[in-house]
Amino acid sequence: MFLGVNTSPEISYALSVLSRYLTKATTQHGIHAKHLLRYVWGRSHAKLTWCAGKVNPPFQAGQFHSFADSSWADVIPSRKSTNSYDIFCNNAVVSWKTKLSAIIATSSTEAELISAAYCAAEVAFFESWLKNLVLCKCLQQLFLRIIMGL
Repeated sequence: MFLGVNTSPEISYALSVLSRYLTKATTQHGIHAKHLLRYVWGRSHAKLTWCAGKVNPPFQAGQFHSFADSSWADVIPSRKSTNSYDIFCNNAVVSWKTKLSAIIATSSTEAELISAAYCAAEVAFFESWLKNLVLCKCLQQLFLRIIMGL
């Protein structure tokens, strides 16, 4: 889990699926875990790059946009759905989450709606955070320099 949180967030979904089988792991789960470790080792040369100021149309610099998705009833025994969302600012992900839904959806449309609600809650948090940031002028200037690449 340390690798998924601190080094390679792109493997977080695979790690969450593997962690479901920690108490009853088989040799096949061990093979998948070794495959993930080899992937992370092979990507050890990759570096994060800052992409401030390189915003593609129709988005504007400093504007947040988000995407939400879900897979309906993909956990067979419990029929729970997996929800995920990404929030972007200047072509960079500022927040993301993939989690097993606490609610059992009865249709794919309901699963998508639950995922969109999780995303909307996170966007509302960012809006309130930005409003508080505007109140403090020095933090606002620092934030604008980071976002705009000034």
